[in-house]
Amino acid sequence: ANSLLNRARGETLLFDINKSELSLINSDPEIGFWRAFYNSFTALHLLHYADALSRWLFFLGGLLGTMMIGTGLLLWVEKRRQKAEKTGEWKRMFRLVQILNVGTIAGLPLAITFAFWANRLLPVELAQRELWEIRIFFITWFASLVYSFIRSNRQAWVEQLALLSGLLLLLPVFNLITLPRYSVLSMSFDAVLIVMGLLAASGCKSLVKHGKSSILPVSRKNSLMRSMS
Repeated sequence: ANSLLNRARGETLLFDINKSELSLINSDPEIGFWRAFYNSFTALHLLHYADALSRWLFFLGGLLGTMMIGTGLLLWVEKRRQKAEKTGEWKRMFRLVQILNVGTIAGLPLAITFAFWANRLLPVELAQRELWEIRIFFITWFASLVYSFIRSNRQAWVEQLALLSGLLLLLPVFNLITLPRYSVLSMSFDAVLIVMGLLAASGCKSLVKHGKSSILPVSRKNSLMRSMS
């Protein structure tokens, strides 16, 4: 059945090359509770059942949720920064939150981008190729956190956003040159990469130009902080 319980997969067909017969197998497999629970959530993530419009709506909804969480993390730090600098209260905890913010808001997209590049560059014949893509993702994410620890908050933001922007903007060029077929799906994917790369470049430029330690625009930051007070 094409449902959430089997991750929206269709039936499985088996072709017997000796008899030249096609048969249907696993048309109604028995699925336990935990497998059904896992399949339901992964089906919602993979969206095998959804059409193009539904996938774009899910993507935009996830993007808005991500932006809401990210701005909340930044505002939490900004609201407590002056107090931490004046009184020294929770100074170590405040620094830890700064590191985690950079590692999450800049480092996580950077790790995803490195995984995209790994998918393009790793040899096809490499053993456990898919596992190496996952390893590169986590190695990059960990490296981002370590780098945020050894650099100042502003330097970590600027340098990681600059690297993120460059990798995102170069990947569509690489795809255009190397992909054997450049489909509408590939074009849509690359368009999103370009938009994300430009946003990262904008945040980096704002930090360099104004010498700030936050990627939030000043006017927007002040209005949001007044609403939280």
